[in-house]
Amino acid sequence: MSTILNRKVIKREFYYLVSYRTGSQKYIVHGSLYLGDGTSILINGNKFILLTEKRKGVILKGTKAYNKIKRMIRIWQNRYRTWNLFSDGVGYWRSRAIDGQHNCNLFRHSNISFKENKSNFLILAS
Repeated sequence: MSTILNRKVIKREFYYLVSYRTGSQKYIVHGSLYLGDGTSILINGNKFILLTEKRKGVILKGTKAYNKIKRMIRIWQNRYRTWNLFSDGVGYWRSRAIDGQHNCNLFRHSNISFKENKSNFLILAS
């Protein structure tokens, strides 16, 4: 795992929340980072709040810690998009499965057999 503020990151949790504050629908990243010595960092959009047992503070823009957290969020967003959790990727794979079943049924009911002649494969492929 990586380090932030000379502390090892134990666990990270990111998620999207929908905000209607501007009058339109926006997805804002929220979450938390848990560091090695019991401190945690709360993430609310672009604000990063450092929580310790005794006090609470804000991580300012332009610092190395801020940039590392932004990089972690960017990596998470790229993985989130490629996993198709945010888009309608399920419909695509469902339609591909139905197409495959349809092709199997067509082949089953056709009168093509590979025992007679191996050139029948060319008929099926065309």
